[in-house]
Amino acid sequence: MVTLNLSRQVENRLSILAHELGEKEEELLQDAIINYLEDLEDIKDTKYRLDNPEVLLNS
Repeated sequence: MVTLNLSRQVENRLSILAHELGEKEEELLQDAIINYLEDLEDIKDTKYRLDNPEVLLNS
């Protein structure tokens, strides 16, 4: 389990959005974190391929 300390502004935005979407705050946070991690993995892979162009030639 992870504990986050959110600013009041972020917490309010999350609460309003969760209410408007009919979702739980925890579910929105989990989805947001998963999407962010997937984006970071894509960035890491892209940087690797740019730094190692020979990998592209052998793929």
